Amino acid sequence: SMGHDVLHAYNGQQGLELADIHQPDLVLLDIRLPIRNGWEVASVLKSDVQLQHIPIVAVTVEVDIRDIERAMQARCEAANVSITTLANLPNNDRLSPCRCL
Repeated sequence: SMGHDVLHAYNGQQGLELADIHQPDLVLLDIRLPIRNGWEVASVLKSDVQLQHIPIVAVTVEVDIRDIERAMQARCEAANVSITTLANLPNNDRLSPCRCL
């Protein structure tokens, strides 16, 4: 696992709970999550003083320019990027080793 601890959430509510407990260095956020969708999760994370510093990469299998625009409005750092693009995120020095959610 190359020094990375990865946490898995199966719905948005569980993702928020894990982020609050573990304070991950990065969140890869599926925008089509059940219970609380990715937009809700991003909004909560970016509104929380303790969590708003965490970079969020919004991902989905459906690439739609409206989703990318919405991700940027939700203050996600990136949307629909390949995993190799993560090295170009702001403050990427914090990502290795990292706790990702």
